[in-house]
Amino acid sequence: MTEEIAKIIRKAWSTQARLLYATPEVAVWVGLHDPAQQRVLVFNADNPKATQQVDALTGTWLLVLHPGTETVQQWFDQHGYLAFESGNDFAAVAAYGLPRQPLVNLTVNAVWKDVQIKRLNSLQTVRPGVVIPLAFSMQGSPAGTLKLSFRLLDPTGQVVARIDKVPDEQIRAGLLAPPDVVPGLYTVVALLYDTKSLIPIPDRNGQTPTVLTMIRIENVSESMAADDPND
Repeated sequence: MTEEIAKIIRKAWSTQARLLYATPEVAVWVGLHDPAQQRVLVFNADNPKATQQVDALTGTWLLVLHPGTETVQQWFDQHGYLAFESGNDFAAVAAYGLPRQPLVNLTVNAVWKDVQIKRLNSLQTVRPGVVIPLAFSMQGSPAGTLKLSFRLLDPTGQVVARIDKVPDEQIRAGLLAPPDVVPGLYTVVALLYDTKSLIPIPDRNGQTPTVLTMIRIENVSESMAADDPND
């Protein structure tokens, strides 16, 4: 089971990624499969400086969890943007973005019958392998069976990343730009759907999915030349 966690880490790994083991024990179990050799930290709750270590984190992080590490994940949920979580009851890996620079207020026009996205804060340019942060302010009282699916589409319209969230007044979410993604202009969309029927619900303009914003994914060399620390 820890080998599967290591495979997920290797698939998401890039020059932008960093790895945090939530305990020394899980570091040993997953580390046996050698998923990453650099930019690796091990959280030790017995270390009095452990909290300070976490408080200073920025960038794109792959967090390896197992039961009893809820405090670490809660910190990431409060400060970061979850792009995915995968695993089992024994161990899991979650990808979070902790952006270094302030997010930009982007104009959006996303209105459905029972819910509206009022504001989206994000970044306009990222590198491959980076978690794109999405901070939403919403309005409305949708039915309890509805979910929003946020997706990153490549220039051909193919989904390269997605995360689903229950509508709420404030939503923090992330989309992991795949490490092997081709640089270019990508589209962030939202799809409202019923979790029971899985039927998409068109927006007030009859569109599904609804386009939210465009994100440019640059080569690492291009973004470094622009001195853009968005990892």
